[in-house]
Amino acid sequence: LKLITDNSITSISFGDSKSNVNFYTDNENKTSIYQWLNEDFLDTLYNYENIIVTDSKWNSLTTTEIETKITEGAEGVTTTTSPVGLLNSYECYMSYKNTTFESSYLNIVRWWWFLNPRGTQYVWTTNSSNSFSNSYPTISRGVRPSINLKPGIKLSGGSGSKTNPYTLVEDRKEAIMGTTLLNTRSSGEYVKFNNELYRIVSFENNITKITKNDYITDASGKVITKAFSTSVTYGSGTSDDYWDYYLNNTWYNALNSTSKNMLVESTYYIGTISSGANYKKALCATASNTVTTKDCKKTTSTWTGKVGLPRYGEMFASQQESDNLSLGSIWLMNPNSTSQAWYSNYNDNSFGNDLTTTYRVRPSINLKSSIKITGGKGTRNNPFEISL
Repeated sequence: LKLITDNSITSISFGDSKSNVNFYTDNENKTSIYQWLNEDFLDTLYNYENIIVTDSKWNSLTTTEIETKITEGAEGVTTTTSPVGLLNSYECYMSYKNTTFESSYLNIVRWWWFLNPRGTQYVWTTNSSNSFSNSYPTISRGVRPSINLKPGIKLSGGSGSKTNPYTLVEDRKEAIMGTTLLNTRSSGEYVKFNNELYRIVSFENNITKITKNDYITDASGKVITKAFSTSVTYGSGTSDDYWDYYLNNTWYNALNSTSKNMLVESTYYIGTISSGANYKKALCATASNTVTTKDCKKTTSTWTGKVGLPRYGEMFASQQESDNLSLGSIWLMNPNSTSQAWYSNYNDNSFGNDLTTTYRVRPSINLKSSIKITGGKGTRNNPFEISL
């Protein structure tokens, strides 16, 4: 049984050059997207060795037509063996055959990558106009990971709907209320913080990073937009006109006292990453095909503070909903150049833009290692409730 995420969960380039259109070639020439899926994303999956087929075969064929059938062993097909992959163009075509892509259950009205090339300089994608397109591999598009479940995996609940999905028996442990630490859970689970919905991004030194699931709004519920900062270095803002200043002063001071006590000041990595470069440069001093982001030497470009933003290439550094919560662009935390910072637009494309442009944000914060779970299931409709 092959699965795909319901939405894109990050937005990065497919490869770091226009000729880097193959999902995988060899250990010295892994595409950026292959590395992200099979290093960064794979690391977030709980108990994956017992749940997914770790030697899955991913078939790609350079095609000019979306209807071209891709089968293993066919002439021109490149087969990659890895735990995590992407759908190819033909698999998506089969999700709506005899109708239109607009009616496909895979259509999220966004740009996202497929596995296979369309020529020597392009890779197949969908677009925001309910149809297929292609992109240079150096452009940042949405990423929807795909996995294959092992035979015999059992379900423990749910109805298979969007609001009540099936749960896999071995996918997660039940939290013991008042005892289980939040930092023992999994990326992707939902948390209620300051009476609002957040999502677990990652863990570092037992600290749990969470990102707000929707945008910052004012007291009336209207979405707020602001400039990034006064320079490409996050934290240089001098007034509420800039997100970095506003989040770490006005927004932070409006949190209730319990929430403030849960939050910990920490280091945010803000390495400069140019368009088309390997996503690892947002975190690592150098980007290497042979070193994972977990093991790399971290960049010295950092900011220490209370409230940051999603980092380029990080989990959930993209739009997270399919309704009015994802109708505007959001700032990311990393510089794109000496004069621009990264943002992700409502189509799940990421680009650099001038600092004075006003966008929305979904703040990222770090929670203390002592935070315990006191209620909830970690799902969107029943998020974890937490306390010190």
